[in-house]
Amino acid sequence: MPQDSWSYYNKRLELPNTVQKKGIAVSADSVYVGITSTISSSRFKTTGIQKFTAAGAYVSAFSATFGDITGMACDSAGNLYVFDRDQSSLKSFDSAGVLRWSVGSAGNGDGQFTAATSTIPSSTLVNQHAHLTIDENDEVFVLDDGNNRVQVFDSQGAFKRKWGSLGTLAGQIKAAFGIAARNGQVVIVDTPSVRQRVQAFTSNGVFLRAFGSGAGADNFVIANERFCLSPDGLLTFCGSTSTYLFDLSLTQIGTLAGPPSFTGLSSNRLGAAFSPSGDLWSIGGSGVSGSSGSEVQCVERRYASTDNPLVRNVVPQPSVIKVAQRSASTLLDIDYKVVDPDSATADVAVLGFQNGGETLAQVLRIATLVDNTSTHVGPGQATNTVKRLTWNAAADWSSTFGDIQIEVLAKDQRDLLGIHWITAPPSGAVASFSASAKPVEDADLLSLWFWLIAKGDPAISLVNGEVKGVGGAFNGQTLASGIATTAQGRAFLFGRLGVRAITTPELSVLQAGNYGFSSSSANTIVRP
Repeated sequence: MPQDSWSYYNKRLELPNTVQKKGIAVSADSVYVGITSTISSSRFKTTGIQKFTAAGAYVSAFSATFGDITGMACDSAGNLYVFDRDQSSLKSFDSAGVLRWSVGSAGNGDGQFTAATSTIPSSTLVNQHAHLTIDENDEVFVLDDGNNRVQVFDSQGAFKRKWGSLGTLAGQIKAAFGIAARNGQVVIVDTPSVRQRVQAFTSNGVFLRAFGSGAGADNFVIANERFCLSPDGLLTFCGSTSTYLFDLSLTQIGTLAGPPSFTGLSSNRLGAAFSPSGDLWSIGGSGVSGSSGSEVQCVERRYASTDNPLVRNVVPQPSVIKVAQRSASTLLDIDYKVVDPDSATADVAVLGFQNGGETLAQVLRIATLVDNTSTHVGPGQATNTVKRLTWNAAADWSSTFGDIQIEVLAKDQRDLLGIHWITAPPSGAVASFSASAKPVEDADLLSLWFWLIAKGDPAISLVNGEVKGVGGAFNGQTLASGIATTAQGRAFLFGRLGVRAITTPELSVLQAGNYGFSSSSANTIVRP
């Protein structure tokens, strides 16, 4: 699976420190957060729900009262479903908070629920929040942990089926922590302090696979991580220091560092949910006392996959299909394709790298395209079709023998860095300003130099691995060398991007506050 880009984004919900949040559900335009009541210094229950817009603005509180919500989820129509373990009930509300229906009672019959009390430690019992999930067909799955089973309902609350039995063998359920369903599969996670196990089933309960044996020394150690499934089937465990990504084969495919520290709190996760478009929302906080605050934050996902139905204006994906040298000739035929399902055209450039390196010292500009193929680079190139470039290597490369790596570059209407901007509020003499969510480092700027060189930008030249300014204020100055960008180079590129370096007072504001920045330094940039 291609690795997508995840960025801590300027979407966050902050409530007074007297309000503790636990449990979250997200629809296309709303975020629902569970509000807790304190039982004791180490126990609390979720007894209320507050609604926010997707941008983080408070909307309203539900008038309904609850015993203890241990599962929340939204269907494709934006309706909210709530599982209340204390009331042994499954409820559904419309987007305005009006009750649509309520089903359930205590017991072990169809549509009845029993809360587990003997197999799960009490400290975990009140903290779990993944007893409810809804799949892409709007089937509602409830983890009935006291009866060691899964019950399935339709979107109107009608019972459909059940499956599961008590035990520790493959396919059996004991001390289950939570449930998630997507793409015809259901994932059940055991309570971490009891058993380190993750199991996958079909939506009808047929056991598929598992990892973890309970020994705590498996390839992945679960430690009270909140978990959820993305709309395209990405299983995500949100821990206090990292977020772990798995596909539905239960193979780990990546790890995200973070989250950023939540103000005055540890970063324990008290709930996690994906939006329909694939952004990851989670709650951070101490998770113990009602006097402690907690914060909800969004991690925006930028997709690398081009065959993903969730992709929103994907980044063009260029690929070199074939490179072949013509017999007894210095001509190379380069076949390429730019895949982009939502843009008919892209701006395309081509670049060579000598001997497999990817620094400015190895860059070779491919300038001499023949056989009328020079029209196959530049703006307006049709995507999703194979095109050919024919390069006269002898005209641009003085070597008579060597290895060359060909790379095709492509961009759409977005800026060259794909910067996420976060607005910091005014502070003292410093006015409000928008800054990059993370610093722009030399590694980020290197791709800009590659693009400008490939495009033959007249304001720069590449000489012996160094980028020099040509004309204007930067004439003759060294802008970049190897993989590093000089201060003059930063000024040059920032001028092209219409941004500027952060000032010392602005940096002090960022470092003194907590506005959703993953990090900040002198390399943070500001948008005027």
